[in-house]
Amino acid sequence: MLLVPGQQYTRNDIYRTLDVPEEKRRGHWESGLHYYNGENFIFASMQTSTTTGHNYQNRWLANQFEWFGKAGSLHKHLGVNRLFQLNAVNHLFTKVGDSSIFEYVGQVQAQLPESEGPIRVLWNVVNTQVYDYPDEVQSDAGQTFFEGATTQVLVNKYERNTEARKACIAHYGGPTCQICDFNFFDKYGSEGEGLIHVHHLKPLASIGETYQVNPTEDLIPVCPNCHAMLHRKNPPYLPKEIGAMLLKTCLDN
Repeated sequence: MLLVPGQQYTRNDIYRTLDVPEEKRRGHWESGLHYYNGENFIFASMQTSTTTGHNYQNRWLANQFEWFGKAGSLHKHLGVNRLFQLNAVNHLFTKVGDSSIFEYVGQVQAQLPESEGPIRVLWNVVNTQVYDYPDEVQSDAGQTFFEGATTQVLVNKYERNTEARKACIAHYGGPTCQICDFNFFDKYGSEGEGLIHVHHLKPLASIGETYQVNPTEDLIPVCPNCHAMLHRKNPPYLPKEIGAMLLKTCLDN
C-alpha cells in the first residue's frame, strides 16, 4: 500500500488505497482507532468533538502529537495495547474541525500512556521519507525538518491548514501547476482528480511562529516535478525562474 505523508485523504480514499473490501468498510473505521491487516490506524480530530462524542484536546506539542483515546480506554484493552507492541505499525491521520478530509502524518511510535480512562498518548513521527518535495524549516539548532515528517509547532499552526490549501487552489482556478500547466486529472483521469502540491512562496525558515499564512499570496499550486525543482537550491527558486528554465529548454529544442 502507498500512503503518502502530507497527502490528504477521505475515508473512501483510504479504503481504495488499502484495498479494503466493501464488507469491511465503515464500522470501526469511523472511530478514532482501527486495526486492519496487522496495522493500527489512528484518526485524530483537532478543535472539535469527535464522532465518538469526546472533545479532548488532540494537538501538536513541540515535536510530538498528543492524542486521547475514547472515554474509558485503558492500556490493557487489546486495541490500545497493540499500539505499544514491539514492531507495531501505527499510521496517524489528523484533521481540523468537522472536515471529512484527513491529512496523513505518517507512521508514528507511541510512548507509554501517561494516564488511563481515557488514555493519553504522545506520538513520535518515525518515518522521515517524504514523497512530495515539501518546504523545509530550520530549527534554532540548525537541524532541518521536513513538512511531511515534522511535528514542529511552527509548521502545524498554519502549514497543515486544509482550508488554506483549498483557498489557494480555488484562487488559481483549480489543481493545475502554475509553472508548467500540468493537471493530474487531464493526464490520468478520475484517479488524478484534485491531486496537486502547494508550495510556500515565503520560506518557512523566515516565518515567525505567530505568522498567519495568506493562501492567495503565500501559496501556489505546483506539480511534483516543478516542486522538486523549486527546492533544488536554498532559498528556493522563484516560480518564474523555473518557468524561464522550461521556456529555454523549449526554445533550445
